[in-house]
Amino acid sequence: MLGDGRRLRIRKGVDEETLRAVFGSRRAIEMLSFPAASKVYLCTVPCDMRRSFDGLSMMAEYIIRCNPFSGHLLVFCNRRSDRVKILYWDRDGWVIWYKRLEAGTFQFPFAETGRKEIAAWELGVLWRGST
Repeated sequence: MLGDGRRLRIRKGVDEETLRAVFGSRRAIEMLSFPAASKVYLCTVPCDMRRSFDGLSMMAEYIIRCNPFSGHLLVFCNRRSDRVKILYWDRDGWVIWYKRLEAGTFQFPFAETGRKEIAAWELGVLWRGST
């Protein structure tokens, strides 16, 4: 149930709490749905934010070492940590969510390992950013 009394319709297998934790807004939740079994992978190497679908999917394959068509959420951040992109394959096409902070930075765990798996609620905390 949404705050204004309307019922939220979500496809079978989608975890409403995960959607709320990750995207926070009612409008975003109403538009999005992905399987509850989706994992969240961070690319721990800074990314050039000029990359789009093909460039990010290549990074997913060779740096994160994850099949970009798996339906998992693949998260990329720039070197200044003020921009984040999430790449997702939705059965019939690519989806990118892009957020640029006007002030502050994302607390992104850069490392040489290439990838880090996190929980959906951790992505929600990351997505909100901090100063």
